[in-house]
Amino acid sequence: MGDRVAIKARIAVGIALSIAVGAGCAHQNENRFVALDNVASTQDEWRFERTRGFKLTTEHYDIYTTIEEPRLLTSLPQAMETCYAYYQRLLPNVTPGGERMTVYIFAKRREWERFTQRRFPERAPLLLQIRNGGYSLDRIAVAQYVTHAITFPIIAHEGLHQFLELNVSNRVPAWLNEGLAVECEGQKWTMDGLREFDPWHNPARRNQLAEVLQRNEQTPLRELLRISAGHVVGGTSRGIAAYYGQVWMLQRFLSAGQDGKYAAEYQRMIDAIGSQDLDALAQAGAISGGGSISPGEGLFRAFFAEDLDTIETEYVDFMKNYALGGKRPGDDKPWWEKLGE
Repeated sequence: MGDRVAIKARIAVGIALSIAVGAGCAHQNENRFVALDNVASTQDEWRFERTRGFKLTTEHYDIYTTIEEPRLLTSLPQAMETCYAYYQRLLPNVTPGGERMTVYIFAKRREWERFTQRRFPERAPLLLQIRNGGYSLDRIAVAQYVTHAITFPIIAHEGLHQFLELNVSNRVPAWLNEGLAVECEGQKWTMDGLREFDPWHNPARRNQLAEVLQRNEQTPLRELLRISAGHVVGGTSRGIAAYYGQVWMLQRFLSAGQDGKYAAEYQRMIDAIGSQDLDALAQAGAISGGGSISPGEGLFRAFFAEDLDTIETEYVDFMKNYALGGKRPGDDKPWWEKLGE
């Protein structure tokens, strides 16, 4: 989650997230990513202090957990490997370096707290402020299991940060890093496990953003490009909701808004992650913009028109059409009128 008080921690604030659980066959399109089938894994016993647990090993993950519920243990390998495949689809030019992804998922809050205190004693006072969430720090991801609806989106969110930390040497600006991570929260499940990723599907974030927009409390675009999650954590719940909702919608706007006006440049920027020097691009964008410009705004200007006022007007209209009007680009009526179709 960006630059958080000068540490590498990626903290997912535990705001309740909603997952649609339903049956049916999902067709993969430019937005959705269908979950993997038949994920191979092994299960070995593991202990955390005196608590019995398991180590689940998959192609890319070492998952350590004190969860014992059989259905959850079965769901984890499939969900995590689908996350990995989705990260690779989102970031096609990021070449994994071969280091395995290490994830800890604790069944109880006190286990999560004890692990955090032992592993990160200096960071623990900050990390323990997380109520229902997780973090990624020093190349591992750690989460407390609460419910499917809260925990699995958080794991996917933190995993994206972990994936970038392990495989990308350049710093990815917070608005882009966090926006992509929130897109990974969009998941749909069935009783058999993860069904698909859909970056549009995030009812909790959408509803929180709608409240922010109704109050006209959205963060101005230039400020959004400058700040990181560290600037809002510890603030009001609406401020936190505004940040995550807006960086999520910024990805959706750039990739699909204005009839695709910015889509090509957005994809070019995504393709630059892992293949180009993002710091150099940000510096070039800052120079072209003149004055004192943050690295986040510099990278934005390197790919998109420098008339940020026009872009901001379009962006805010886009957010209102989706969060308040219920319409994705191309929709002729809001989502609630399509229920049952």
